[in-house]
Amino acid sequence: DGIRDYKVTGVQTCALPILLKNSEDLFHFQLKAKDKEVGHCQDILFSDNSWEVKYIVVNAGEFLHKKKVLVPPKTIERPDWGSHEIVINLTDEELKSSPLLDEHQPVSKQLEDQLMTYYRARYQRWQGYWEETNVPPPVLPTEGLTEESEETHLRSVKELDNYAIHATDGNIGHVEGFLFDESWHIRYIIINIRMLGLTVREIIFSPKWVTKIDWATEEIYIDHSIADIKKSPSYKQIGRAHV
Repeated sequence: DGIRDYKVTGVQTCALPILLKNSEDLFHFQLKAKDKEVGHCQDILFSDNSWEVKYIVVNAGEFLHKKKVLVPPKTIERPDWGSHEIVINLTDEELKSSPLLDEHQPVSKQLEDQLMTYYRARYQRWQGYWEETNVPPPVLPTEGLTEESEETHLRSVKELDNYAIHATDGNIGHVEGFLFDESWHIRYIIINIRMLGLTVREIIFSPKWVTKIDWATEEIYIDHSIADIKKSPSYKQIGRAHV
């Protein structure tokens, strides 16, 4: 059925989809528009509410100096994991004409609103592709972000690298990476457990365990004890077999 369950004593069951990909691997991918190569994947932006990947950050090289292109995963035709390429169902000009992100700047509410408007205008042209492949189309709002959404809740995968992990009874390690599935949802966070400066074990846990992320102190809090977390599946033994 494509799912394997791993019982973790004292912790909820971890269901591991067979096809999981490590976010670190994506940073080595080249991105191609329908008519030419456009750059490489520089970062991944996700929602800290849903843990869904919202945008692939494209470094388009010298042409867009100090500017980044944000590509919604729903515009991606197919990642080619063998050749390390991602094909985008847009032309080079359409990508470079999209609202751009200034280097080293966060995504503002205004920019995300502009991005949604821009990609929504191309929705009808993509409709045939989604119907043919049975891939769910993006949920694009008919209006801009509401006043209640003062923040975009977009976070960088690279930003969270090395964030400290706090269990209910102490620090257990730091973030080593993320595993996402074919629907572009982050399913597991990889923790590097270290003792005396040496990696003891890499384990994975569900982002549903996260109760708080302190962006100022770069710390993630989860609602399980150190002992329970150490019973979680090992990335070396389990996770790598699925990527």
